[in-house]
Amino acid sequence: MRRALIILCLVVICLPVHADWVDWLAQTWNSARAAWDEATLIYRVLRAADYEEPRVMSFARRSVSYKHAGDYSIAQVCDVFDAVSTRWTYVNDPNGFEYIQRASDSLSAAWRGDCDDHAVFMASCMQSIGGAAFVLLAMWPEGGHAIPMLYVGQTFYDASKRILYIADRYSIKVPPVYELAWGYWLNLDYTADHPGGPMARLGPSQPTTLSVPLFDVDDANLYGLPAPAVP
Repeated sequence: MRRALIILCLVVICLPVHADWVDWLAQTWNSARAAWDEATLIYRVLRAADYEEPRVMSFARRSVSYKHAGDYSIAQVCDVFDAVSTRWTYVNDPNGFEYIQRASDSLSAAWRGDCDDHAVFMASCMQSIGGAAFVLLAMWPEGGHAIPMLYVGQTFYDASKRILYIADRYSIKVPPVYELAWGYWLNLDYTADHPGGPMARLGPSQPTTLSVPLFDVDDANLYGLPAPAVP
């Protein structure tokens, strides 16, 4: 056995190094590294989204107005959005370090953090009151941005009832919704003082995106059924 291993090592060492083989090895390494980086980023977002933590649930529930008591609704969504938006203060991460803080830590930090901290906190609050949210990570050559997205219906008809409420409540034009996996989604970023603001852009090109759902995803969800809970 030892002799066979020695012979195999000698054969490998003596093989001529071809450019195609080197390119293949480099591509394989880069693909594996990119997959690892993506998996690590997903894990960090999911770990940070501790929406079942008592302090996060308490803040989200206390943000709902008494007049909107009852089952999960778009009115409750707007109450929580307002509570977060009026408190949030943007603060950068340390130079050279990308930190994604837990939703519960955002409360300890008095609602301070950067875009990914805000996206995780906003999405976690929506999960805490019965919604279905995901964090959209968009990356341009010029930089990256994180956006909290909320599920508002499996059809445009379902979604339209929610966005019409938003338009009436904030006295604005009907905000856009986006048809993505599982149905229609609403942007909850801090680009506007109401749900459904414009999508941020950090460059002229199309971004590379990564979606991190905070709700349970099984094989049926991947094909659109059953849909997450709607407001």
